Amino acid sequence: MKKFPTRLKIGEHEYRVVLMDELEEEKAGMCFFGDEKVIMISARQSREEIIATLLHEILHAVEQEHKVKLGHAIINKLEYALADIFCQLLALQSPRRKGG
Repeated sequence: MKKFPTRLKIGEHEYRVVLMDELEEEKAGMCFFGDEKVIMISARQSREEIIATLLHEILHAVEQEHKVKLGHAIINKLEYALADIFCQLLALQSPRRKGG
């Protein structure tokens, strides 16, 4: 994917963003909140799905950094609502929903 961000500042912390060939348990993405903040995204997705997954993990980071409880159901809804808008801006197809 072109111009994939490698770092994002979310709240007061900088998150390293890594596009991975494989993630554990065949996950689409993961977010780590330890000493080093990391968002990992599976490269085995379409561009549209990568955008949706990145937004999903960013929402988890926002939840953590800003001490708000969104919950997974709301994060899933926001993920696809925002991904649809971003994909329109980038002239891509809307991402397919992953069961939620």
